[in-house]
Amino acid sequence: MSGELNKKEVMKYDKVVGKAFEEVSKLSEKEQNIVAKWLLEELAAERR
Repeated sequence: MSGELNKKEVMKYDKVVGKAFEEVSKLSEKEQNIVAKWLLEELAAERR
């Protein structure tokens, strides 16, 4: 993503991210770690 988000967009993303983390929290610890590793790798790739 590039550019700045307005308040409405931030609230939308906060809600979506919150829902994603809520769903991930239902997984086993092993599965949560797999998702976390994947997410961190994706974020790192975006920064490259």
